[in-house]
Amino acid sequence: MANTDNKPAFVKRDTIIAGKEYAHLLSTLKERFRRSQIKAAVKVNTFMLEYYWYMGRDISRLHEAAKWGSAFFDCLSLDLKTAFPGQTGFSVTNIKYAKRWYEFYNQADIIRHQLGDEFEMLADL
Repeated sequence: MANTDNKPAFVKRDTIIAGKEYAHLLSTLKERFRRSQIKAAVKVNTFMLEYYWYMGRDISRLHEAAKWGSAFFDCLSLDLKTAFPGQTGFSVTNIKYAKRWYEFYNQADIIRHQLGDEFEMLADL
């Protein structure tokens, strides 16, 4: 006899007493699963941000010291895509963004003008 209600043959839902306890258990398990999915995604994103930070750092340091031509980013992108087929994030643009991101947020040793100086200049206009 064919199973017409799309339940696996071994599930005998009719024998489960569907009460408040079962509904509460199901709700708890679903919520816990969703929280676990979110935590896993946050961890993955954290590690990927760390990866791109260090990628940007390494490229910035090596690119500065070496005299690679303009094809550097194209070659690196192609090599990373070849090494990790099906993965995203290795476009030329993304690699350049990683380098810029690192360089932008790693400017602690650069002496900048105070923001007040800019406001004084605007007030004089």
